[in-house]
Amino acid sequence: MNRLFVILFLVTLTSFVYAQTPEDFNKRGIELGSQNKFEDAITEFDRAISEHDRTSAIAYHNKAWAQERQGDLYNAIQNYEEAFRRNPQQVLSAERLGYLYYQTGNYIKAVDAGEAVLYIDPTNDQVVKWLPDAYAKKLIQERELRLSGDNVAAGRTPTQTEKRPPQRRTMIEGGFDFTLRFGYFYEESEFMYIKTTGMIVNLPETVWVNFTPTEAWKFSLVAQNPRLGLMAPNLLVHQEKIESIYNLKSISIGLGFLLSHHNSNINNGIEYNVIDFKTGFLFSYRNEKDNWDVDVAWYPRLFPHDGPFSKGKTMDTGSLDVMWTNYPSYYFKYYSLFSLKDFYFFDHEIKRSNWFGIYDIGLGMSIGDIKVISNNHPLTFTMEYRQRFYMRDFVNNDPYSLFPNGQGWFGLNFKDWFKGSPITGVHSMGSEFTIRIEEQISSYFALYQALILEAGYKNAHGIETSFQIGFKGMY
Repeated sequence: MNRLFVILFLVTLTSFVYAQTPEDFNKRGIELGSQNKFEDAITEFDRAISEHDRTSAIAYHNKAWAQERQGDLYNAIQNYEEAFRRNPQQVLSAERLGYLYYQTGNYIKAVDAGEAVLYIDPTNDQVVKWLPDAYAKKLIQERELRLSGDNVAAGRTPTQTEKRPPQRRTMIEGGFDFTLRFGYFYEESEFMYIKTTGMIVNLPETVWVNFTPTEAWKFSLVAQNPRLGLMAPNLLVHQEKIESIYNLKSISIGLGFLLSHHNSNINNGIEYNVIDFKTGFLFSYRNEKDNWDVDVAWYPRLFPHDGPFSKGKTMDTGSLDVMWTNYPSYYFKYYSLFSLKDFYFFDHEIKRSNWFGIYDIGLGMSIGDIKVISNNHPLTFTMEYRQRFYMRDFVNNDPYSLFPNGQGWFGLNFKDWFKGSPITGVHSMGSEFTIRIEEQISSYFALYQALILEAGYKNAHGIETSFQIGFKGMY
């Protein structure tokens, strides 16, 4: 009797396990349908669909997880959505979906997903880490949607009416580029390759790394032999910069350190081999409501400063960079920039200095965003125009005064201020136009190329064509 019970139990168990596949439910439904038992057949077909959905929900979740790890948040969200739709009890899919909504700024859907998780699993300890903040930001987002008259649900496929693409935080990114320069100079009637003397290689090159360990902190390192422009003399052979930025939501503040190397005889034929160190201050403001940003980086010439107690020959550098960016639509942004770079060379034995300044005013625009358009090698296209001023003031016999003739604060000529010469030493000018294309090869790798055209005029005349090639990686 006991043996018979065991056999019957095993047969029943085997039948139960075997019947869990969608194919068997479907086969059973067909059999019932042939017997005109349509209600029972529909029940079996529903069970087949349900079982198939639960199985495929796992595959969709795993695919979304892999895309999330690659940083492809846009498609990861779509696959987490499909996984949760196919199996509404698969709480892990809803949990990851809500977190990615939160990361990409879709707080309305983030709250919906978080509440769905807590309804299924009230003890879930993951969504409570971000859900309270999502509630607060959801209220702000709903208010902004009402004010803008946007009645379409948040989280839709990106359109031109949306302003900022969702940003993903990369832990580390870096890249390398170099530039080839070719010029034609009218005075010499000569076409030539322009050699840019460097400490590592004799051409403009840049190596850069950004490290973002948390959403609040960002660190960056740039080492370069910069291209300063067609009419710029050999002012730098290399420059290194380290910056640290702390994000306070709409405001960011930071500190930077700049090391500049110079080695040439541009100062009246006298050889200078000098190094300068500067400390800089960084500031950014992000206006979410009106969709614009402003970024400021200031490295004061006098912090620190090679003054009258220095010996031999020294160099002081100073710079101020300001950029304002506006986002009128989802895939389009435009910006304006203001850049001042000063280079002071001192001969302390004879108490004399020379000054060079390179000042830029520019406008630019960018179309497309590599993070969201597609995964099939999306492109970002950028155009930029700069008006450049090359400044010079040689043989200054009052090198240590804070406000001498053109060697105090960005070329301001205080001695001749009321004589109609507020700026000292405009030597030549240049108009520069740049076209840049960036192609996202994969979630981890991108290539970029740029064509730079500059025409110089006033005291020096020429045309320069430069080609920049670079790549960057991110994780």
